[in-house]
Amino acid sequence: MKRPLSLASIALLLLAVSSAPAETVFHDEMDGVAAWSLSDCAFEPNGDGTATLTEAGPESFGKVSLELGVLDPAVYQYLELRVSAISSSCRLKIFLAGPGAAVRAIEDGWYTGVYLVRLSDKPDYDQLVGQACRLEIWIEGEGASATLDSIAIRGEKIRQVYVSPNGSDTPPYLTWATAARSIQAAVYAAEQNGSVVVTNGVYSLNQAINLAGAVTVRSVNGPEETIAKGEGNDCCFRIYGNGGAPSVSPILDGLTIRNGYAEGGAGVLCMNGGTLTNCIISYNTQRLDIVHAAVVYSPGTFMGGGVACQGLGAEVRNCTIKHNVSREGGGVICRGGGSIVDCTIVSNIASWRGGGIAIWGVDNNPSAVNITRCLISDNISAEGGGLRALNATIEGCRISRNTAACGGGAYLEDSTRFINNLVQYNTSSVEGGGLYACNLTLSGGIQGCTIVSNRCTGPTPSNSSFAPGKYNGSEFDTFRFNQNVWAPAGGAYLFHTAVKNCIIYDNLANGPGDNYTYGPTNEWNDDACTTPNTLRSSISNTCTFPKPACSGDDCISSDPLFVDRAAGQYALQAGSPCIDFGSSYEIWSDVDLTGVQRPLDGNNSGTAEYDIGAYEYVDPLAMSDDADSDGLSNELELYTYYTDPYQADTDEDGLTDYQEVFTSFTNPNYADIDRDGFKDGEEFLNRKTDPYRYNGRVFAHFMPWFGDNDEYQQLSAHEDVNAAARVVNAYHWRDGYATNGHPIIGRYSSRDPAACEYHILAALACELDGFILNWRGTNGAPAFLDDGAWLMFNKLQELKNRFHGQADHFSLCSLNYDDQPYLTPSDFSKEAISNDFAYLKRTYVDAFPNEYYRLWNGESWQSFMSIFITHGDDVYRAGVVYTANVDNALGGFIAWPTPADEIQRYADSFYAWVQPDNGDWAADGSDWGERYLNVDFYSPIRTVFSSKQLTIGGAWAGFDDRQVNWYAAQYPNPSVGEPGNRWMDRRGLFVFTSTWALAEAEFNKTPPVRTIQVITWNDWNEGTAIEPSGSSGPGAYGYQYADALRDRAANFRSRRETNDALGVRLARKIYFARKTSADPAFQATIDTAVGLFLQADYAGADSVLNGLGSPIQYEIPAWNDDFSDTGTPVGWNGKAGAEATRQAGQLVLSAPAGKDYGGAQSPELLVDLDAHPILRFKLDALAGLDVNPPSFKVQLQEHNSSVYVDVLTVSAPGTYEVDLRPFWTGTWLFHVQLWAVDSLEVTARLDFIKLSSPTGN
Repeated sequence: MKRPLSLASIALLLLAVSSAPAETVFHDEMDGVAAWSLSDCAFEPNGDGTATLTEAGPESFGKVSLELGVLDPAVYQYLELRVSAISSSCRLKIFLAGPGAAVRAIEDGWYTGVYLVRLSDKPDYDQLVGQACRLEIWIEGEGASATLDSIAIRGEKIRQVYVSPNGSDTPPYLTWATAARSIQAAVYAAEQNGSVVVTNGVYSLNQAINLAGAVTVRSVNGPEETIAKGEGNDCCFRIYGNGGAPSVSPILDGLTIRNGYAEGGAGVLCMNGGTLTNCIISYNTQRLDIVHAAVVYSPGTFMGGGVACQGLGAEVRNCTIKHNVSREGGGVICRGGGSIVDCTIVSNIASWRGGGIAIWGVDNNPSAVNITRCLISDNISAEGGGLRALNATIEGCRISRNTAACGGGAYLEDSTRFINNLVQYNTSSVEGGGLYACNLTLSGGIQGCTIVSNRCTGPTPSNSSFAPGKYNGSEFDTFRFNQNVWAPAGGAYLFHTAVKNCIIYDNLANGPGDNYTYGPTNEWNDDACTTPNTLRSSISNTCTFPKPACSGDDCISSDPLFVDRAAGQYALQAGSPCIDFGSSYEIWSDVDLTGVQRPLDGNNSGTAEYDIGAYEYVDPLAMSDDADSDGLSNELELYTYYTDPYQADTDEDGLTDYQEVFTSFTNPNYADIDRDGFKDGEEFLNRKTDPYRYNGRVFAHFMPWFGDNDEYQQLSAHEDVNAAARVVNAYHWRDGYATNGHPIIGRYSSRDPAACEYHILAALACELDGFILNWRGTNGAPAFLDDGAWLMFNKLQELKNRFHGQADHFSLCSLNYDDQPYLTPSDFSKEAISNDFAYLKRTYVDAFPNEYYRLWNGESWQSFMSIFITHGDDVYRAGVVYTANVDNALGGFIAWPTPADEIQRYADSFYAWVQPDNGDWAADGSDWGERYLNVDFYSPIRTVFSSKQLTIGGAWAGFDDRQVNWYAAQYPNPSVGEPGNRWMDRRGLFVFTSTWALAEAEFNKTPPVRTIQVITWNDWNEGTAIEPSGSSGPGAYGYQYADALRDRAANFRSRRETNDALGVRLARKIYFARKTSADPAFQATIDTAVGLFLQADYAGADSVLNGLGSPIQYEIPAWNDDFSDTGTPVGWNGKAGAEATRQAGQLVLSAPAGKDYGGAQSPELLVDLDAHPILRFKLDALAGLDVNPPSFKVQLQEHNSSVYVDVLTVSAPGTYEVDLRPFWTGTWLFHVQLWAVDSLEVTARLDFIKLSSPTGN
């Protein structure tokens, strides 16, 4: 292991590398302490890579120093000190000192852990640039001691760094293996606009984490799994923003932040900007001496238990802020600016004001602070239980079940705009159960709100000091409690406040003023409604009881007719007097609480007018009972499901609102409820998957470079280094090359559109999402090797266009860039790879829609064209591919085989590939790669490379290339482990189901493996194919892998129903139907069957095929030899000296003289025994020369083999038939052998022999 540098050498190195790369990192194991100068202290190495610094001076103070040389700002940017032990009385200070200045890097260190400091942020740092400097560590405290582990000084930061509780804490934290254990250390190691990625764990914070610049700190798996926990001595995070420029301000995303304890902003303190999103901020507390103080702290004092936003630009979005405590702003406080959007602010406490939120905005500027679409509930305070706002805009919020002395729901002042809010179920003990509003008449006011079911509980006057006030039947002249008068107001206490277009109804006070009261005339010299004063309170276009005297005809006091008051549904019924009753003068918002456009013509008057209250009414009669014809009435959409009655598919997910409510049972307001990248409609209608379960994706690796017999002959003529490989590839089912059966459709060409269609249909029936196409580049290869890939894309496009919606989910997610043709590094140049990638972009990316090659990364769809590379473990090749990929903007890059630290900087992730453990092939084929998958692949993905969100798991059936010959020149005497002699025994379905189970087990781990690649669909040469084969022959397997894949892929993809087994078998039938006739009408009928097939109506498709005018002619034909002179096959060979001749339309078999047996062997036959298993023949005569009765025997013998089986023995002429399937397990390449036996010079005559289907075809 390489040891870190000693302190004795650190000074020399720092001097020597002033021009070194900025990433250079210097470490010291603290064992070379002799290089340090000591003053009043001892500094002793401990022999374990640490050293102990002990104070030993008369004044309880000592220090050590080290000369560093001239300060280069590119090197001296960050200082890191690690302390493993420290005494209780010890205080550490660290200085970077020069001739004219000293920078105090660490002010007061007293804890163990990592001290990481940005030197360039310190005062006077610029005065040290270019000066000879020294590093000083001061220790204070009588007898104090500290054990120092290491020290580092380094330059600019890294783009992305990692944090993990299990990291080795090795700067610069570039991998999960070397991840920082503290968030603060990683923050200092990231670039100004870099990212800190934090994985699952609880991170203890003994000091605040400081964020500046455009750094982003984000979790891997969200706030429930990633917790930053304060230790009760500071706030958790301080964010230093850049005013109104969020693009250059920090972002904190997806953490739980709790147990902070500080003067203010105990959870998060945002200074002049920054963004806080997707976080949970809970159980943070402002210092208790402030919370319980009797004095009012100055506005300069930070408050805020959960979050404090100080200055402009801070944004808190989609956060939950709960169970925090402060004197002011229990959940959040905003001073000077900030936005709180789509947040839930619940169960917070403020001892003074603003239980949920407290706001100090900018005078006469309500837009500086905005609270939008928030739920503010169950908070407690003295003033403003839900919120207390001074100069702000609060819009579209639900304020419920909050409690305060004054303003149970909200306490509003000055230029505050309170718009389209629902205020319900709040309680006050003194005034304003729902609202307390003061001076909201100039820039502020209350508009479009519904204030209902709030309560003021008291107090009840119990002595004569409470004057009863006056009541004139239409107005209350109320008196403040702190003036010994009584003004409870269950709904709203209004002082110098303008109210417009509101409903204030059904509230309760323990005394006069159930719904509202005005401010006192004796205190403020304002007679509310009668004194001509521009600051007086006013209520207009409002529904309340009693009707305000000053309003004239602008207010109503009748029942507003809510949809269901008891259930808390405060939208308006048809016939409500509140419909179209609002004013259009100086309205601040054009939408209601739920986002419905305002105004609408709710009473069918011909003019759109504003409704009063928080909800705009949509008249069902005005737009018919079902305006969008989706099957849901307008009333149900508006008041029950909250969908858009004018849009049949509110969330645009492909399902109508009616379908979502009554058929798919999904949320009609959310397009992708399980957030797997597939909209609910695509899942329910096309993919037939469960919209509530994350859809895994399953692809099969596809070889598109095979040829039929004619192409085999053409390619044989090629005389170049790859000719042999191409011959094998072209004629892939030929005995001696294909070691696991033969394709069930026989010889096919990758350039045959019918074959492309067959593979796509068969894959769909097997529940696949698509193919990953093998592609070998353009390194002198003929066009044949690329045509197959292009034709697959073209055929898929044709199916998608012709049968719109039926094949949409199928994709060719990428080309696997198989770099094997590039045998040497000189071949594998950036120029060669760039040429290949430019060709890919031109031929595929720019020619086909990107949904043909995309993957879901957990957050969004990403287009990946050239994502796989065969030799990704070669660092040189990985770098070349990465550069060429970026240059051509093709997308991501996924490498094989084993996740490696040196590759991860290039690769977006890794994929598994068939291989045994440690690359060692077992002679008996027993090693199927279990350890490779568990230990070498999935484990490092989880522990080291967990940021890689596109990991591709692997499932394979086996491997066998023992009979191929492409490595013959390299390995003339192959042994186990060398190419050409590699074997992984399939053992039936064992290997396939075992590898699949390992991949499936990673589905819900971190990071999740949500994609599986089946290896392979059709590589017959290496024996990995699972494409349906014939049921006979060595290693043949029929449909068993297709059936096993179908069941497992359906579950992995969360399918609600699994395709019927008929599907993949029907794909074969369609293929042969395509080959039967080119007649346009015949092909159009097949198109109809394909359309039904793509709808998974296999029975319907089969029925259409059975109705074709001509019977389907299979490419592997029935064998019928009538022994005519022109019949085929023409050659029968005698066996054991016998003669086999054709005579007058018969085959005559004669044993040689003096022998009692003789035979004949047919030519080599290639027959599909699944389709034609019945052997039929007619024996016309059978005779011998002795008294022993003769016999006639039929055998099958494997081609080029001595393997044979007896099928049938008869002793008399007649017509016979036998099903060969119970007898034959060999290849489809075989010979029929006929024997006449058991009688001297026996002779047999046959009229015909044939192989046919059970029905005789």
